[in-house]
Amino acid sequence: MSGNLYGSAFRVMTFGESHGPYIGLVIDGLKPGLEIDIKQMQAELDRRRPGQSNVVTPRKEEDRAEIISGIFEGKTTGTPLCILIRNQDQRSEDYQKLKDMLRPGHAAFSFLQKYGIFDYHGGGRASGRETATRVAAGAVAKQILKNKGIEIHGYTRRIDHVEITSVDLDEIENNPVRTADAQAAVRMTKAIQNAQKNGDSLGGIIEILVRNCPPGLGEPVFNKLEADLAQLLMSVGAVKGFEMGEFQGLDIIQGKVILFDKSRVGKIPQIGWNNVEFQNDNHFIIRGIPNNSYFYFVHSFYVFFESFKFLRYSYFFYFAVKCKTLFFFVFPCS
Repeated sequence: MSGNLYGSAFRVMTFGESHGPYIGLVIDGLKPGLEIDIKQMQAELDRRRPGQSNVVTPRKEEDRAEIISGIFEGKTTGTPLCILIRNQDQRSEDYQKLKDMLRPGHAAFSFLQKYGIFDYHGGGRASGRETATRVAAGAVAKQILKNKGIEIHGYTRRIDHVEITSVDLDEIENNPVRTADAQAAVRMTKAIQNAQKNGDSLGGIIEILVRNCPPGLGEPVFNKLEADLAQLLMSVGAVKGFEMGEFQGLDIIQGKVILFDKSRVGKIPQIGWNNVEFQNDNHFIIRGIPNNSYFYFVHSFYVFFESFKFLRYSYFFYFAVKCKTLFFFVFPCS
């Protein structure tokens, strides 16, 4: 099975399965001497850790990062950074009755058709549990990007029919659905709980804001910034769509409105073109390369239901791109 490695300058390989003893990752390409705060990494894993509220999976995992190699006295050594995360709450016996069943929305049928074998214990390699390794990789990347002044903020924009009407980034950590609107958080939580009572699940939309992104990232033709972002976003099991900028309704808006409507204008201050105005529906990513320090994008996800009466989530993505490599982490999921 290939497809477990991504990146060029910052290369990440993840491994492990939902009900194996460990999941883990290896990061290759880190320069020696970079300061990495393990406590900050653990804090990100704690944010993603399942079982924190009644609107996520009840699986209980500590998600403690074990550094196997690559860091000495708080700094990278330049060798591959290997991190292990122990699985503690597998409860594989719960899945014994599902051995010969193909659950809706799961990977069993696809894996059996392709590989002839599938670990039915919790989804195996296709489980949302794999995303914990992405969180650890993203936590390393976040510290590197922070030193360059790059900020990434992610929040729930919509769950079911409940959508935010305002954005307060300080509110994100104050509610279990990690949205930026306190009033919407209450309605989102209620919608999830109602779906739980019916043994059902809900989908939604996540919005990601990137600030202080340096212009010029990405390469034509196949490595456009948005193309790299889309590839990695769509690699997460629950993600079913990806959009950049003011995507809604662009298919029915005339070109002159998109390009020149003065009520929809943004500027490019970094290179002194203050007299040049660009409409911001593309959010300053033109032909795949950003020309400003600010952009945002959204992705949609679906949540499948199964015989257990709880919801599984795979959302809250933070992303940034540097050296043609996508760094990301995920909160929270099973």
